[in-house]
Amino acid sequence: MRRVGERVVIADRFNGPPTSAHGGYSCGVAGRLVGGHTAEVKLRRPPPLETPLDVVRIEDAVRLLDRDEVVVEARPALDAIDLPVPVSLAVATQAALPASEIVDHPFPSCFGCGPDRPLADGLAMFPGFVDERRNHVACPLIFDRSLCDTTGVVNPEVVWAALDCPSGWAFHGGDMGQVLEELGTYVTGTIVASIPEQLHVDQTYVIMGWPIGRDGRKLYSGSAIFSEDGVPLAWCRQTWIIVRAPVPEST
Repeated sequence: MRRVGERVVIADRFNGPPTSAHGGYSCGVAGRLVGGHTAEVKLRRPPPLETPLDVVRIEDAVRLLDRDEVVVEARPALDAIDLPVPVSLAVATQAALPASEIVDHPFPSCFGCGPDRPLADGLAMFPGFVDERRNHVACPLIFDRSLCDTTGVVNPEVVWAALDCPSGWAFHGGDMGQVLEELGTYVTGTIVASIPEQLHVDQTYVIMGWPIGRDGRKLYSGSAIFSEDGVPLAWCRQTWIIVRAPVPEST
């Protein structure tokens, strides 16, 4: 993220779909402006890349506008989510999918989980289902040094991006996975995230995602980042919106 006066610009690097910004990263840009460690952020439209977005504050809310259109809206939120018992790094490593085995990804260049991204350029999260709990996905998480500040602390909007994708991967299996194959792609709608602890580039973390439910075109899920010894460091609950047709990667 670059600051331009009272505007923010999301760089091309942080894409989700090929022509718009990563949902979690965009939510993190707005959530960071709210202050505090918990925020609720709603995407109103696909966030554009390399486009100055005006920052507008209305009472305790922050809006990012593209001209006169609201792109993202954020406000402080209460922290309310039940976290699962974390798996070990060894279990998360075993559950993770090889990038070469991921096919039919709707956005293969996604900053968070695109299998076509160079490893150091994205987050390279490819969570798979944990054997003993078929409704939880997990994988290791390591941040590249280009995603931190000068002290090695990972930028908050990058942590939001990390929380985003794994909560969506939790819908890939079982009956829900079959339903989604019929309905098409789903995209980030709303994220309520808490990041009470700083994350660092010189550490390996465990990230987990799990489904919560469905209401029509809305899917609900959660995700959390844990230290190697099982301490929760960041977590979110998320609403995804099912779109009626798959969105192909541009060529």
